[in-house]
Amino acid sequence: MIAIDSEATRAYDDTYTTPCSCEACARFYERVDHQHPQLAVLLAGWGIDTSRAIEVMDNEDGTYDAYFSVQATMNVPHETHDIDGIELQFDRPDSPELTYGNTGMQPPYVILTVRDIPIR
Repeated sequence: MIAIDSEATRAYDDTYTTPCSCEACARFYERVDHQHPQLAVLLAGWGIDTSRAIEVMDNEDGTYDAYFSVQATMNVPHETHDIDGIELQFDRPDSPELTYGNTGMQPPYVILTVRDIPIR
């Protein structure tokens, strides 16, 4: 089970969440909310602004992975969920599955990896 502090997550802002301006990231930021409104609403409810990812990866197949710091606690180190074919992976810092650990967020936090987001 994940307990997300949406207000603390919304307030999180540091150098790691400054949006990248490269062409691939700009395409992601420009299009993700319009092409995936249900995902954007879900993330916003958790205090996550899709334009403030700590990292965005262009998978070079028309999909992207995005990483977000989330102020939260989990009773397990790793958990995944599927939302309309998009994988949401939550990892505590002690998870062997952790794929991104470079965050300035103070504990307790988890890293949310949103995988294979199709962007046209």
